[in-house]
Amino acid sequence: MPNQVLDRGHTANLGANTVPGNLQLIGVGASYTIAINGGAPVAHVIAVGHVDTYPINNQPVSVTNTTGAAGPANMTLSW
Repeated sequence: MPNQVLDRGHTANLGANTVPGNLQLIGVGASYTIAINGGAPVAHVIAVGHVDTYPINNQPVSVTNTTGAAGPANMTLSW
């Protein structure tokens, strides 16, 4: 499975046909927004020790790590 670290304050734009199935967001108390297939961004927080999973199925998706800019990387995308 590909992995991409998403640093604080950064956005990952994954185009159509990039994620064939599920997108997993793995983080440590990270806040983020996710927009799937051009929809409005929806805000979420990944609890410590939890994985947020979204069925992307080849749709374009954008994830923004909205955690404050100071500090180490705290989110990884996996698909």
